Amino acid sequence: MLKGSHLKKITMQRTRLERVECSNVVFEKCDLSNLDWIGGSFHQVVFDQCKLTGTNFAESYLRDCRFTNCIANFASFSATNVKNVQFDNCQLNDSEFFEATWKHLFLENNELTNSNWMNTTMSGLDLSTNEFERIILSQDRLRNLTVNQEQALTIAAGLGIKIV
Repeated sequence: MLKGSHLKKITMQRTRLERVECSNVVFEKCDLSNLDWIGGSFHQVVFDQCKLTGTNFAESYLRDCRFTNCIANFASFSATNVKNVQFDNCQLNDSEFFEATWKHLFLENNELTNSNWMNTTMSGLDLSTNEFERIILSQDRLRNLTVNQEQALTIAAGLGIKIV
């Protein structure tokens, strides 16, 4: 268990840490690329300017967490349970949010191209300030998703809808 810590500029790559618990922890400018945190529990954790490329948070619990200015391309949040989590100015291209469950998920000014949200309910999520050229969504779970006009066209094209 990691509790009440501020970790700055640490490097921990290609490590497997199953069922790790982090509470009241700040990771600042850390390189945690390709780290496996499968089934972890994160409560009041901040990732600030971290490199999280390929990091695996699958089947984890994230409560009251914030990701700011992180590079998290190819990161996995599949089957993750998320509550009160914020992503700000992060690169989340090719990331996985497959079968994630969430309550109060906030996404602001992120890059989401090729992110996978299959089997994840999008109701109440606001993607309008984020960027993506392509995104993978479940057609039956789009109700009440907020997007801007350009994103709506991208999503429609991905669903095979022809707009004339």
